[in-house]
Amino acid sequence: MPTGQEDEWVAVAPEHTNLSSNKIKAASSAYQWYLRSTFQTTKQELEDQSVGNVTKEVSIRWSKLSSEEKVPYEEMAHQDKMRFEQESALRDDQVAMEQARRRKENTLSRIEEGSKRGASMAAREEYDRRAAQAAERKERQNALQKHQPSVAQMRRKEQAQRERDEQDEYIEKKRSQVRKERAKQAK
Repeated sequence: MPTGQEDEWVAVAPEHTNLSSNKIKAASSAYQWYLRSTFQTTKQELEDQSVGNVTKEVSIRWSKLSSEEKVPYEEMAHQDKMRFEQESALRDDQVAMEQARRRKENTLSRIEEGSKRGASMAAREEYDRRAAQAAERKERQNALQKHQPSVAQMRRKEQAQRERDEQDEYIEKKRSQVRKERAKQAK
């Protein structure tokens, strides 16, 4: 049922349109790296097979690889995981900055338009004074942050280092296992 207000409706764009346009590519597993590198050659070997059959054959070959043969693909997967985490952290920072900017714009527009109760001039002056103080604090924080990383940045770096150390331990363990297997076979 028309109300007569349809001509006053306004289309509103989604909030995060500009942020989703540069979507971060997910990290690939070691198997996915192997699949990419061997799919075409396997497809040529199997000739008239479907994509599903070729993928099944690649999967079988992957399972038959020794742990030493898997190491390069595991290293690629580790590097890709680090890339993904770094891009995600940057994206999180961008989203937080965009949200803060919008929050500030919304607050300013509400004060400029006046509240429903009729904001007094004293309230506007108080807001301006607080905004100036906040800007000064932000400037000081930015100056300090240039020389000192934030806690979140330090945590991300520590987490990335722990993951690199774990990956290095895992790779070294796999290499050690391969060496032991070869030594047993040589005896």
